[in-house]
Amino acid sequence: MILVDELDRCRPAFAVRLVERIKHFFDVPNLVFVLVMNRQQLEKAIRGVYGAETDAAAYLGKFLNLSLRLPKNRSVDVNGPVHPARSFVYATLLRYGYEDKMARYNGHLAVCAVALDLSLRDVERACALLFLSETSWDGLKVFLAALKVKHPGIFYGLRVGDAEANVACLALLGRARALVEDLQGRGWGAHYFRSLACLIDRNLPPEETEWHYTNTQFEFARHLDDRELSAVVAQQLAKLDLDVE
Repeated sequence: MILVDELDRCRPAFAVRLVERIKHFFDVPNLVFVLVMNRQQLEKAIRGVYGAETDAAAYLGKFLNLSLRLPKNRSVDVNGPVHPARSFVYATLLRYGYEDKMARYNGHLAVCAVALDLSLRDVERACALLFLSETSWDGLKVFLAALKVKHPGIFYGLRVGDAEANVACLALLGRARALVEDLQGRGWGAHYFRSLACLIDRNLPPEETEWHYTNTQFEFARHLDDRELSAVVAQQLAKLDLDVE
């Protein structure tokens, strides 16, 4: 079985080309393709490629042998251990490293997921925001404190958004990155890496950020915008901007 997820979220031309290519394998014995998608969105993509008058439903019907709509769970019994919202919240919190706060967050977030009709992506984003709201950013605070002591010019440049300071900080982060990648298997190394992730995101160009997405489990940064990341860094910079003789 080959699972193709979020086909509707691809660029329209790419999504249509992909369907056109894999259709040649649909009749291969013992090979099953499962296309997970928002069908209406994919039909819009098809019309965008072949023209507004195209019968997109009929076009897809040529390829799909069976279409199923996943039912939405309407149960409000979030206290049940097998409730889908509770199970997904648990798995998401675990992925973000909230083992020690699972009991505190799991029930609350499961209730909110049902009460506010949160999607799975909404739940992931909420977990990311919980992560950013934590007051303990040990790795980030240590890095910035050391930066202020050793390179005060770079530190102050970061505070005012100086481009040259960002470049210099990125070079120093590169050294930390090389060390931390070797430490991720250890508990404190993983925590340090997680704490630095927001500072790395703030300084790295978008095309260069994939290394810490693909090599770690910190997908949280995918769900955050630059303003949120900058707010965390700015807060820590302000806290550490003290005169220490």
